[in-house]
Amino acid sequence: MAGVLLSTLPRTLVVTSEIKSHISSAPGVAMAGEDELVVTWRLNESLAAGEADAKYKFVMVKMCFAAVSQVERAWRKTNDDLNKDKTCQFQITKKPYLTVPSSSNNDTVTWTVEKKVPGATYFREGLRCGRLWNS
Repeated sequence: MAGVLLSTLPRTLVVTSEIKSHISSAPGVAMAGEDELVVTWRLNESLAAGEADAKYKFVMVKMCFAAVSQVERAWRKTNDDLNKDKTCQFQITKKPYLTVPSSSNNDTVTWTVEKKVPGATYFREGLRCGRLWNS
């Protein structure tokens, strides 16, 4: 039985990120255990205010392996079924979703890249979750 398919979820969040590097001078490079990733999310303003907003319980932001870092690595493989997907293995945050007007529905988290995060090319994924997950 298939779980929730990522391709069926609406793009209700706009997620941006910035690396705050304390060591690396290379743009877009973060050093594990040293540098920080500042992730900001807000409601996608192209959606009507309140559209599906009420059923969300929390926001979960994860760091995900980019396609180039999945080649010949089955343990990082993308699957549209979120129960089988191995792309996003590193949780950045999970916090309650606050239902407020879209212009101010904005939140930010600063996350120090953990030492256990392997060297790779990544992207970040933000999901607003309601009935999709029980935890």
